[in-house]
Amino acid sequence: MEILCLLICAVLAYLIGAIPWAIIISRLFFHIDVRDYGSRNAGGTNAGRVMGKRIGLLVIVLDTCKILIIFLLNRLIIFNFFGFTSADMIYTYCQLLSTVCATLGHCYPIYCSFKGGKAVSCSTGFVAFTNWI
Repeated sequence: MEILCLLICAVLAYLIGAIPWAIIISRLFFHIDVRDYGSRNAGGTNAGRVMGKRIGLLVIVLDTCKILIIFLLNRLIIFNFFGFTSADMIYTYCQLLSTVCATLGHCYPIYCSFKGGKAVSCSTGFVAFTNWI
């Protein structure tokens, strides 16, 4: 059961982490591909450089919140579907593996020919949404 739980959380984390907010926003509102301008990166900093600081901040916040969404989905899957508790080590392993998979999804998104961001926002989300004290 633990391996199945880890596998489900890892795949979901990759798929959610691979959502390219900079590309989505640039194509929807500006009709450009942010990867064709600036540093040719699909991250928040390049989005701010190309489309303005407010849009860049929005992309950074959305990329950071991907980790929060993944953590909440993991809690739902681990506690409700599999019946584990927060005292079980599977919870910690699942959160750490999901963070790595989401970061890989952000850097190498399957939706965009594996050309994504640099994972600064994902790392910030991990630090912000875990108990780091």
